[in-house]
Amino acid sequence: KGSICVLGELGGKVWAGSDGREDAVVFALKLHPESLRIGPMVYAPESEEGGFFASLRGKKKHVGAHVAKIRNGMVVSEPLE
Repeated sequence: KGSICVLGELGGKVWAGSDGREDAVVFALKLHPESLRIGPMVYAPESEEGGFFASLRGKKKHVGAHVAKIRNGMVVSEPLE
């Protein structure tokens, strides 16, 4: 129901905040999900060129830990600093 933390590679389908929580986050050392949802928001990979889903299309490879969260009504992924 809440946030997801994976100390390794995260693939497949991910749904954090499945009870509707928009403050949930997804953290992984390697974030390469097939699909990602946080609360009611679904990440649409076709809407972003070069995002973390681009690695699935061979355009970009994320290195290091990343966190996905909702910002300004969109699911975004950022390197963890």
